[in-house]
Amino acid sequence: MANNQKTETLGVSHLSTFIDKHELLQSYFDKNDKTPAWDGEIHVLKSSSEKKSEILGKVPVQIKATRQKNDILKSFLLDISDLELYKSNGGVVLFVVWLNEDNGLRDIYYKSLPPLSIKNLLKKSKLKNKSTNKKKLSIQIFKLDEKKMYPML
Repeated sequence: MANNQKTETLGVSHLSTFIDKHELLQSYFDKNDKTPAWDGEIHVLKSSSEKKSEILGKVPVQIKATRQKNDILKSFLLDISDLELYKSNGGVVLFVVWLNEDNGLRDIYYKSLPPLSIKNLLKKSKLKNKSTNKKKLSIQIFKLDEKKMYPML
C-alpha cells in the first residue's frame, strides 16, 4: 500500500497524461503540492499552437487521488473551508483520480464547481446540518469522458 504523498503524486501524473493527450488543453500541475487549495491549472487553447495569443483562458484545479475499493465512485468529501475559498476566488474544477492496487489508473472523475454552485451546496449543507458542526461536504462527482472534457472546461 502506497503512502498518501505517493498516491497524490501518481494521481497528478495520471491526470496530467490524460489532459495533455488533448491537443487544445495544457496541464500545469504541481507535484508534491502543499499549496492550501489549488493544485494547478489547465490552459484552454483556441488551436494547438504554443502562442500565448491562442490561450482562451485557464481553469484552476484541485486534484485528489483515492484507492477506494468501491465498485463505483459517486461522491467525494471536500473540506468546507476549501469550498469557501474556491467560492471567493472564482471556483475550481475538482478531479478525483481513482487508482487501482497496482498504482494504475482505474478512472478519473470530476466536478465543475463555479462560485454559484458552491454557494448553493454550502447553503443546502447548512440547512441540513444545523445541529452538527460538519467540516466536510460530500460532493457528487461524474466520470470524465475524454470527448466531453474540452467543452466542460
